[in-house]
Amino acid sequence: MKFRYTLLVQLLLIPAIAGFTIQAHAQNDDSWENDDAWEDDESWDSGDDYNYDDPWGEPAEQDREKTEAQKYRESIENACESKYAYRTRAKSELYPYTYSSGKTSMIKLKRKPYFESFVVPIYFDYQHSIVFNREGMVEKTAIKVYDGPRNDKNRQLLFDGGKDDEISTFELASDYEKSKIYIEYLVPPSHPEKRDITQKGCIVFVMGYLDEAAEDYKESTAGN
Repeated sequence: MKFRYTLLVQLLLIPAIAGFTIQAHAQNDDSWENDDAWEDDESWDSGDDYNYDDPWGEPAEQDREKTEAQKYRESIENACESKYAYRTRAKSELYPYTYSSGKTSMIKLKRKPYFESFVVPIYFDYQHSIVFNREGMVEKTAIKVYDGPRNDKNRQLLFDGGKDDEISTFELASDYEKSKIYIEYLVPPSHPEKRDITQKGCIVFVMGYLDEAAEDYKESTAGN
C-alpha cells in the first residue's frame, strides 16, 4: 500500500519537474542576444530613397524636381511689376486736372496682334485730360482714341498715341459734343523666341476734368 502511494506521488511530480527544467533552460539560453542574430538582410527594401547613411546629405532626385506651381510661375514673363506705381505716376501727370476715372488693363500677348478696347464716359462742358502709362508693357503697344466704336465707319480719330512713349497725354476740348470716347490698344504679337512662355503686361489709363471755377477761386484766394 505504501509503495503504491509513493509511485502515485512520483507520477504526479514528473510533469511539474519537466516543465521547471525546460523553463530554466530557456531562461539560461541567451543565444538571442547574440549580434549574429540581427545581421542585415540585404533582400529587405525600405521602399524609399532616403539616405540613411547620411541624413544630412542631398535629397532624393524627385525632391529636387520643380513643382507644377513653380514651373507655371517660371513660364510667365510679367512686365507689370507695380500697378500702384504706374497709377501714381499717371495721376501725377493730370495736374491741374481733377482725377475722375481710371482703368488698368491687364494684357496678355498672343501669337497674333489683336485689339483691346473700352468705352469711357465724359462730363459735358468740361475740358478733359487723359494720360496713358505704358511702363508695364512687355512690348510696344499702339494707343488710339476715337469718337465712335469700331463698327462705325464714320468715326473720327481724336488721338494717336503712337507706341514708343511710356507716358502719353491727350486733352479733350470742352466743346466735344459726344458723351463717350472709345479707346483702343493695338496689342502686338508675342516675341517669336518667347512662344514657349506667357508674356503679360499692363497699361494704365487715367482721366481728369478741369474745373475752371474752382481754379479761379484758388487763384483769387492764394494771396489771402
